[in-house]
Amino acid sequence: MFRHDRGDQHRHCPAQQIGRRSLSLFRPDGAVTAGGSVDAGRRHWPTRQVVDRVGDKWTLLVIHALEEGPARFSALQTRIQGLNQKVLTTVLRGLERDGPVTRTVFPTIPPKVEYELTDLGQSLLGVVGGIRSWAYERMDDILKARESYDAAAR
Repeated sequence: MFRHDRGDQHRHCPAQQIGRRSLSLFRPDGAVTAGGSVDAGRRHWPTRQVVDRVGDKWTLLVIHALEEGPARFSALQTRIQGLNQKVLTTVLRGLERDGPVTRTVFPTIPPKVEYELTDLGQSLLGVVGGIRSWAYERMDDILKARESYDAAAR
């Protein structure tokens, strides 16, 4: 039996038994709610928390941009076209809070600030690279699927 922080009870059940392929994405042990449904919306589950942090396009692009090494805010803005100052600030603060990015302020006038991937952030590079590779390999398939869908929707 597994108890969540709030005392919710869950039973362990292999994904095949209840016909839910997505279980393994959210709980490595296959836990489901007592009613047999996947409760992927639980904000305190580790997978949900990680997907909430790195699942948006800007976060992935910031992590990719920092792969080259430490960068100043303006350099990140230049590397990531279409990313405005407010969004970049929000993404960097979130990444710094969760640990993948560190912010270093140098005592100069004006102050110099650099952002860099931590060891935790470096460990995400394989995941980000995998998504990037998959996108490049599958883009033709995606475009064909879009065309087919759009044609059928007309």
